[in-house]
Amino acid sequence: MDIETFRDHLYRVVQVEQPGTAPSYLKQDAVTALNRAYQNIWTSPNADFLTREIYQFATVSGTSEYQLDDDVQEVLGPLRFSSSGKPIAPCDSKGEFLSFGAIYGGDDYDTDNADPQVFWVDRRRKTGDADDEVVEIYLMVAPTPASAKNLEVDLAKECPVFTVDSFCDSSKLPTPHRYHESILLPLAQYHMTQSHLFRRPEALQGYQQGYLAAMAALGVSDPQIYSVDGKSRTGAMTPKS
Repeated sequence: MDIETFRDHLYRVVQVEQPGTAPSYLKQDAVTALNRAYQNIWTSPNADFLTREIYQFATVSGTSEYQLDDDVQEVLGPLRFSSSGKPIAPCDSKGEFLSFGAIYGGDDYDTDNADPQVFWVDRRRKTGDADDEVVEIYLMVAPTPASAKNLEVDLAKECPVFTVDSFCDSSKLPTPHRYHESILLPLAQYHMTQSHLFRRPEALQGYQQGYLAAMAALGVSDPQIYSVDGKSRTGAMTPKS
């Protein structure tokens, strides 16, 4: 499902059928609902099956380290050859990685010009000005590759954050399609009921049931739900304390 189609589903929660007529504050409500849904997924016990991705890259002759994208949160492993699936062994420490040749091949072992046999995930804090809080992640392999080899590794990326501008985007949502309607959409629809334009209390139970089912699938045993505040407008939702 693309982002625009998902947006239209959220607008229907508040009975807006024509996206072009949606006021700017409704767009922000929908963005908030989608971001909360992704936060539900990323912080859940069963997040792995939705947040895990396969990252593929090709080695370069004479290059032993490869920087991953800035939005990579964690390398889950295993690193492996794409064609055969043969795994590359992880090192327990950077010291072990740097001493790979001497430890496993003796003093005369050539750590260059061969297929990678071990790897190390190196985290480096990027320093300087506004980048002080950025941590760069590198995959280091040894021996240094002699030629291009296609490798792949499982990793998790940071939770996506959407903006109002994202809702003019026809690109696909960054989660497996099979879980859009069973997990992501029920979560976001329920959060959309917090919009002040939601005035269908008779529909709230259905959205709540969908939300609870999605949270159960994510392994959340006691999810936060919203209750109707008697002092607010009909259908407006406030967090349950």
